[in-house]
Amino acid sequence: MEAQLTPKEWAIRLAQEMKSQASAAEFIRIAAKKAYREWPWVKPFFKLGEQAEARYPGHRPEDLRARNQLDRKLRTEFHALRKLICKAGETIANKAETIGLKTALKLSTLHALILRDSFGQAVKRAIPLIEATKTGGYENEEREAF
Repeated sequence: MEAQLTPKEWAIRLAQEMKSQASAAEFIRIAAKKAYREWPWVKPFFKLGEQAEARYPGHRPEDLRARNQLDRKLRTEFHALRKLICKAGETIANKAETIGLKTALKLSTLHALILRDSFGQAVKRAIPLIEATKTGGYENEEREAF
C-alpha cells in the first residue's frame, strides 16, 4: 500500500507523525530509534523511487529515462511539501513565542497596576495616621486601636 501513496499523502503522514509527538525533539528522538530507511522524512523518498520503478520496470533507455524523470518529479514534490511543513512549524513556533512574550508583558503590567493600587490604598489608610502624628493626636489613636 505504501508504494502507491502520492507525495501529498506521504507529506500528510509526516505531518501527522510530527503532530502526534509532544515536541520536535521528541519526534526526532523516537524516529532515531528506527532504521535510517524507516525515518518518517526519509522513507517516502525510497518508496517513491520504488513506485517509479514499478511504473517503468524495463531496462530499455526509454524506460530508464521515464523512471528517472518520474522519480525526480515525485521526490521533488515530496521534498517541497516537507519543506512547507517545516516552514509552517517554524512560523507557528515563532508566533507562539511572540504571543507568549506579549502575554508575559501584559501580565507584568497588570501585576504592576495591582501593586500600585494596593500601595495607593495603603497610603490612603496611612494618611490619617500620619496627619494625626503631626498634630500630636497619634498617641490617642494608637491607644484606641489597641
